Amino acid sequence: MMFVPGSNLLGMAMSVIKPTAGVQIKRFLGQQENDFGKTINSYSAPETLYGASVQPLSFRDIQQMGLTTGRQYITAWIQTGAHSAYRGGAADLILWDGDEWEILDPTSWLKQDGWSQPVAVRQ
Repeated sequence: MMFVPGSNLLGMAMSVIKPTAGVQIKRFLGQQENDFGKTINSYSAPETLYGASVQPLSFRDIQQMGLTTGRQYITAWIQTGAHSAYRGGAADLILWDGDEWEILDPTSWLKQDGWSQPVAVRQ
């Protein structure tokens, strides 16, 4: 079998690998003032990410990516887009394992293959 761009390799893999249960995303919507006049980030309601896979980053991967050691990171394979803070606002948040994970570096294959691979840090 030959794999070409547009063949959605993640979708094929997820038909064999059991996806990670309970993965959600909260999308950054903008900023607003709270009751005390402080500007806070506003997020969408959590959306379930069906067919997602989440794995912790190894210490070696953390070093190779130039990330701060001593923090916890994950990488996720998701069948939707995700955004880091490059847009001038806050990043989207992945909800997994009872924690919020801020997206730092999304690698998007959404247009070619229908999936993204964000790296996120535990908040």
